[in-house]
Amino acid sequence: MGRVAQIYEWMEKRSGRLAVVGGIVLAVLMGLWLAIVTRSAIYQIEIERLEERRLQQMDQINRRWKTLGEISGLEKMSVRMRELGFQEVPVEYVLIEPNAFDVTSTVTAAALITNVVAP
Repeated sequence: MGRVAQIYEWMEKRSGRLAVVGGIVLAVLMGLWLAIVTRSAIYQIEIERLEERRLQQMDQINRRWKTLGEISGLEKMSVRMRELGFQEVPVEYVLIEPNAFDVTSTVTAAALITNVVAP
């Protein structure tokens, strides 16, 4: 066997080995890519599920606020007040001059004025 034939034989063996190694590396990279894409899809589904749950909870909170507003509305509270024997008192307004009270004072205008008196 001549020198040239030995070089060709060595190159054929080397290229075959390189092809096998390259195929293995390519398969590993494809497996990693598939794992990343799959995990990304799973996380996207989880995000969508959590977003839907958040929206449902926000709807439930809004419905509860609406119910609370209906229950504590002026009309219903007036009816309940009269049913309990309370009566409305004419509203008296208090004029508060600027800087009349200390800012740190706990006295408020709401504490000074009452709209309802007990029977």
